[in-house]
Amino acid sequence: MNAAAARADLAIIPTAAASLDIARAWSTLDALGDVPSIVLLTHTDPRTVLYRSAMEALDEEDIPVFARPIKPSEKLRAQGGRYPAKLFGYGDIALDLLHMMKENAR
Repeated sequence: MNAAAARADLAIIPTAAASLDIARAWSTLDALGDVPSIVLLTHTDPRTVLYRSAMEALDEEDIPVFARPIKPSEKLRAQGGRYPAKLFGYGDIALDLLHMMKENAR
């Protein structure tokens, strides 16, 4: 991971909002050190206490987080291995990344 991270312009840390998942995200963020990183909350319902708790914890540590989480979806899981018919929020993430790249190019 360290060799890939050293070459990365940005590391995206996907994680669910559950406590064990967030703990792994913290470990990953620590291992990345000074590599620019952003957390992507996946399989997460923004209406839940878990989501709000995860967001508060990340915010307290000034960890960047994508504005929109990827909500849980059985249809998304069922698309595995095929070209997706629907992007289930990942299209918004791609647009956010394009916007970040344009901002950094200035």
